[in-house]
Amino acid sequence: MNRICDDTRQVKCLLFPAGSDGLTDIWVGFNSVTSIVPYSENGQMEAVPWFAVYHGNVIVERVNAAHVALVEYQKGDDDGHDC
Repeated sequence: MNRICDDTRQVKCLLFPAGSDGLTDIWVGFNSVTSIVPYSENGQMEAVPWFAVYHGNVIVERVNAAHVALVEYQKGDDDGHDC
């Protein structure tokens, strides 16, 4: 199993658990979100996974992956399913 930061698929949406304090699901294509990119930052013991949320080329939000309940990836155009 690859680490989330090593996965090269494009993220379509981040879903948060019900009752999350003010966290709203994030979808590419809605509210000016153009992409969601996983990355890691140094923690005290090892790398900590995060998601950078972009509007164009600007990061407008950083989300700690520990707060995310579900990551869905971009599907192929021919599968008839979307996030």
